[in-house]
Parts: sequence; C-alpha cells; structure tokens
Amino acid sequence: MTIQYFVLTTLDPIVVSESNATVNNQMSLDFIPGSALLGALAGRLYRELSGEQSWALFHSGAWRFGPCYPIRDNRLALPVPLSWHHQKHTPVVEPQTSQFVEHITNHAHTGFVREANTQYVQMRADYVTADAQRIRVSRGQNTKTALSAQTGKVAPGQLFTYGHIDPGQQFVGFVAMDPQNTELQQRVTNALNGEYRIGRARSNEYGRVRLQTIEYALPEASDAPDRLTLWCLSDCAFVDAQGMHHVMPCGEDIHPQLKDASLDTRHSFIRAHTLSRFNQKRGGFDSEQRVITRGSVLSFRLSSPVSRQVLHEISQNGIGTDKQFGQGWVMVNPAWATQSNPCREAVFCCDDIPISGAQLLSDEAISHLSTPLIDWLRAQGTREQQLRERAMWVRDQVTTLLAYYRQARSYNHVLSSYQAGPSQNQWRRIAELLNHASDNWFERAFGRDGVADKDSDHICKVSNDEYGWGIRWQGVDGLTDFAKASKSLFCNADGSAIELVLARQLLEQICRFELATPGGLKEMKVLLEKQKTQGYEEEHNEALFISQITGQ
Repeated sequence: MTIQYFVLTTLDPIVVSESNATVNNQMSLDFIPGSALLGALAGRLYRELSGEQSWALFHSGAWRFGPCYPIRDNRLALPVPLSWHHQKHTPVVEPQTSQFVEHITNHAHTGFVREANTQYVQMRADYVTADAQRIRVSRGQNTKTALSAQTGKVAPGQLFTYGHIDPGQQFVGFVAMDPQNTELQQRVTNALNGEYRIGRARSNEYGRVRLQTIEYALPEASDAPDRLTLWCLSDCAFVDAQGMHHVMPCGEDIHPQLKDASLDTRHSFIRAHTLSRFNQKRGGFDSEQRVITRGSVLSFRLSSPVSRQVLHEISQNGIGTDKQFGQGWVMVNPAWATQSNPCREAVFCCDDIPISGAQLLSDEAISHLSTPLIDWLRAQGTREQQLRERAMWVRDQVTTLLAYYRQARSYNHVLSSYQAGPSQNQWRRIAELLNHASDNWFERAFGRDGVADKDSDHICKVSNDEYGWGIRWQGVDGLTDFAKASKSLFCNADGSAIELVLARQLLEQICRFELATPGGLKEMKVLLEKQKTQGYEEEHNEALFISQITGQ
C-alpha cells in the first residue's frame, strides 16, 4: 500500500457526533473519522471519475481512509492504550505540565506484577504523544432553536444542541492507496490539498476544514520473538466463518501466516461497542456490528518468530474488515509494550510532523505586511483605539467632576435635600452653546482671563450664584469655586481649549443626570462603573480576536 499523510486544520466548528440519532443532545467525537473524509472526497471527485475509478476508490475497499488524530507542537498524538492504569486517587499528569506521570503502569507487559492492596484505574480517554505528553481535543456545544415554517417565529419545544470540535486545531490523517493505480493516486493526492466541508450541519456555519499533504511515515514494526502486541489505533472489526462479528480474534484473523498464534487474554485489554452504518443505497441502516474500540491492546503468544515481512504487511494493510472507513489501523509491537512503566521512556517511535507552508514571521515582518485587507484592519484598529482613549478620558473627567460636587457639599455642609453646584439646566446651556456657536465657545462659557464677571456675559459666572457656579471649597491650592474648577476640565495643560468633539462628548455625559443632587451623583457613579466594565470586555474581545486570526 502507498500511504499519503495529510494535515487537517479545522477552520470552523466540526460536528462529528458519536451517534447518528437526530434527537436529544449528541456528544461530539474527539477525532475526525475516516468516513467523513471519504464522503468529502466523494463529493468532489465522484462526478469527475469514470465508473471504474469511482468503484475502485470508494466502493471496492482497496483504498483506506484513516481517522485524523490531533497534533500538538508538530507531534502526533494517538489514543492512550487501554492496558495503561494508574493508582486510584493519584494524579495522571504532572501538576505544572501535561506530562503523564511515571508511575503509570502497563498491565500488558508480561513482567508486570500487581501491588497488593492497590486499586488500579484503567485509562480510557485522552491522547498521548511519543514523549508521553497528554493531549486533549478542545470541544464545545452550541444550542439552537428551529423556526416555524408557518409563523416564521421560534417553534415551541424545538431546541437542539450541536456538540462540535472547536476551530483552530490540527489533525493528521492518511489515505492508503492502491499502488497499481498511479493515475488515481495523483488525482487523490491533488485533491488532498484545499478546503472542504465535513461532518453534520454543513449548510450552517459548521464543517469547514483545510487539507495539506505532507511527506511522513510511521516507523517499521520492531521484532519480538515470542509475542505480538497490537495497539489498536482505530476501531477493529472481525467476522467469523458464519459471518458474525466478534471481538476475540485468533491469529489467523490478523494474518494468514499466524495460524499458530493464540490470543493471550490475560495481557490483552479489549473494549467493544456496537455501531450500525447508514446504507444510502438502501435508504436504511445496516446490521449492527460489534467492533473492538480504539485504544484496545491485543497480545498474542507466538510458537515461532514472525518474519519482518508479515509485521510490515500487518502495519501497512491493517487488520479485520471495513478498512475503507479507517478501521483496522494498528501499531505493531510499540515501544511501550516492553515497559512496565511506559512513560519513563519513549512511548512509541515517531518523527515530528513536517508541516510546510506555515512559516512563522517575526513581529517586525508582520508589522510591514501590507495588503488591502491588512491595511483596512489596521485603520479600523487605530480608529477603535482612538475611540477607546477618548471614552476613557471622558470617564476620567466626569469622575473628577463628581469629586468636585462631593467636596463642595461636604465643605459647605449642604443637606441632602438641597442642591449644590451647577444644575443640569446650567450644563445644558453650555451644551447648547457648543452646538450653535462653536468658534469661541470656550470664552463664552468660562470667560476671558483678567476680565471680571460684571464686564462679561459668559455663562459660568460666580457672582449671584452662591450655591451654583460660585460655591467654594478648600482645594489643593487653596479656596476654589466651581466655575474655576469646571474650566480646568475643558482645557489642556497649556490652558488652551480641548477639541470641540471632546467637549461635546464630555457634556453629553454630564447632562445625563442632575449632579447637583445626591441621587444624580449615585446614578452617574453606577453609569461610570458600567461603562468601565464594558470597556474591559471590549478590549478582551479584541485581544481574543487578534489571537485567533494570528494564531498566537
């Protein structure tokens, strides 16, 4: 067999359910099954191929579409063997890392001895890399509702939930090709580069993935003179002479030359489940199949050593039936099979995944990238940053103004039933001035330096307004009044007036409530805290969006 490996990157959430049922909430698988890839390629190539080629590729069973398992840091992760156990109530990984602990034991090893008065727990989940790192696939759920075709509104009692694999993750899969058909090999290899939609709910916002072929190969199986250990990397199905599915294979079920091999039930760890595939031709489900679950360990006693040719054929061709769906993929005599504590050394022999076309750019190189989209995003980011900075400045100025109101009330011992400081209507006079006379608004609002109130017609007059613009309190630099303090909020450090747009935004906030009363001060404080929280959320969402599109 010629095996072509590829990297699958999830661009959207992928809905690959554990069950084909259409009711209840379905849990998502944590891998991409080979049948999903088979269907995606069939949807793209079926009409382009001849009847003979279509039969050979999709129906004959000569081509195998393997499951896609996760990779992390260019390292392939495979299902944790079911022969691995840990002591009950003990950690499985190191507290600060995702490294499996060294005290995990391999019960398939012939030299393993159970400790007395010790309870062992079988490990039935997660994935493991060659360097004993635990990998978990990120998954989520989305709840939706159906719409009534008659009313166009939400249909009562029509909630449903999609379990999905989260986007932004990478998996490795393979297609085992017929070496005799070179023309079809090239067409399939070319088709394994590009974007597809797989899984359920493809007509919605789910299912988009990108495929990229890679040059890769798993290592050859190692020799073992008296024992054959098979690590089931995918589900395995066996049929006996009467056509019934079973989960206790004999040596001949594995390879015709293993007639004398016998299954060692003591050192084999087999879990099984049933499945029924939908037959689209007949429009119904096939008979239920009982298959060995991935991660199971099959250990066989050998009466004589097995040739490397036989081991190679088992590793390349797989075992059992329905291999076109990815079933029957095994690793022969993995490195951990000879270890009582498998996580102390290399779990299995495996090279890093050579992902091409994903070169990392330096920060300087990224800053100099220029395309119409990138330039537009930069402009939008700059504009959003400016708006946030203005909103923060306005909040700070209003907070300072609230402090002035409180200091004025406290210093003059004003009762809560009385107003103190400029009223809402007085602030609105300034706001109306900014809307109609924008040229000299600063002078008309706060007057000119060196000109007395009686000689000017500006709005913020201290005279004749003892508890409004003229209310006084002890400030940092001595006694000050509200007119002088308010003027400092609307001017820059050099004494010049702030921008007109900033002044309007500031007055829009000030005029919301009656700040001359204690109730108005409380309402404004609540509003400021709410705006501050929303600002933090917007910054967090933007940072999350940037990390998603840059992959950092």
